[in-house]
Amino acid sequence: MPDAELQRSKDHLKGSLMLSLENTASRMSHLARQEIYFDRQFGLDETLHGIERVTAADVQRVAADLFQNGSLAATVLGQRQRLADSAANGSILS
Repeated sequence: MPDAELQRSKDHLKGSLMLSLENTASRMSHLARQEIYFDRQFGLDETLHGIERVTAADVQRVAADLFQNGSLAATVLGQRQRLADSAANGSILS
């Protein structure tokens, strides 16, 4: 993963997080999830620092874990033949 792409992803995540905290319902939901999963609340600075600590190696490690053993599935709606043709020539996202 290129450094620029990782930084863009971090910036997008941080921006989305900060915008979501402007909505009271979203903020309360966020705090409730923290309590349920971690038995504590994380401050915004702590969360932003955690995002910045993520490395390309971390992303690769998690991706390898998530996408191993054929655990990836897709649902296709529309032209299945076009998807099969794209997969055959290596351009699935075209």
